[in-house]
Amino acid sequence: MHKFHLALSVVDIEDSVRDYSERLGCKPTLVIAGEYALWRTESLNFSIRKVADAQAGTLRHLGWEDESADAFTSTIDVNGIVWERFAAAQQLEEIKSLWPHASSRGPEDVVPTAQASGAVARRSPASACSSLAEVRAAIDRIDREMVALLADRARFVREAARFKSSAAAVRAPDRVEQVVANVKALAAELGADPKLVEEVYRTMIAKLIDMELREHSSL
Repeated sequence: MHKFHLALSVVDIEDSVRDYSERLGCKPTLVIAGEYALWRTESLNFSIRKVADAQAGTLRHLGWEDESADAFTSTIDVNGIVWERFAAAQQLEEIKSLWPHASSRGPEDVVPTAQASGAVARRSPASACSSLAEVRAAIDRIDREMVALLADRARFVREAARFKSSAAAVRAPDRVEQVVANVKALAAELGADPKLVEEVYRTMIAKLIDMELREHSSL
């Protein structure tokens, strides 16, 4: 059976769980306290996630829960929306890669509730992998998330063009340096290479500025 998948960003998980549980007429299948919740009804696979700086109710992605899916895959449609396709067990593995302590009663259950005890938004350590295949699978999952986040970032950059009065405002070199400084500080905090992060961000920002300039000139 196919279930339509809808994923939203929210500001408050607890309030959203109460609201959507009432609207859907069932409790979530899985809740990561303060971070994430998933509902699985007979026709819908619906998830919410707290995303920093995201506007409440922002669409994260769409897709299908499909038990015939051989692997967790994602594509981007003509409007820049990410579509995912996965079996229920594959989705649960994806969730566990983000929150290792998450649990669920299993993909066949439609409305059971499972609370993740002490869960935090942290990946399993890379050292826990026992084979090259596991390492590559983890990298593939991370790549999917990174591309989805890049698509989200590009959409917000495109929208920013509406609020800028000139091409100079689009280029905004002071803002570029602020962003670079922010991500270098995050890199140092999170154990990434600040030089690598800076290089990646400067390349990405340059491409997105070109896109935003095109968007701005069309307004």
